[in-house]
Amino acid sequence: MATKFGVLEFTNAFGKQETLPTYCCGHCSDVVVMRPDRIRERKHCTHCGKLICEKKELCQIDCTPIHSLAKDHFEGAGKWGKYVPALMAGCSTVDEGVAKGLIIVP
Repeated sequence: MATKFGVLEFTNAFGKQETLPTYCCGHCSDVVVMRPDRIRERKHCTHCGKLICEKKELCQIDCTPIHSLAKDHFEGAGKWGKYVPALMAGCSTVDEGVAKGLIIVP
């Protein structure tokens, strides 16, 4: 699947205008700034093939494509995993989702 890229334009601490490429996480839709000095490869979901962020544990443990849920009007939430309510509430980890009662563990 193709990933849509964007740009972040900002003025640095020295007053110089800079532009960095960005992408949206394929699972939580957070905007990720792509640093030019990064040497390790970016993470891809093995299920949907999209680039995912590394800051949320929930994005890395299961395929939870919020953009696909929105297209389905959130009718197929069960097939996308139990972590979606926690992601939508802003949780980053499983423990945080469990503590808020958004992830039910058997």
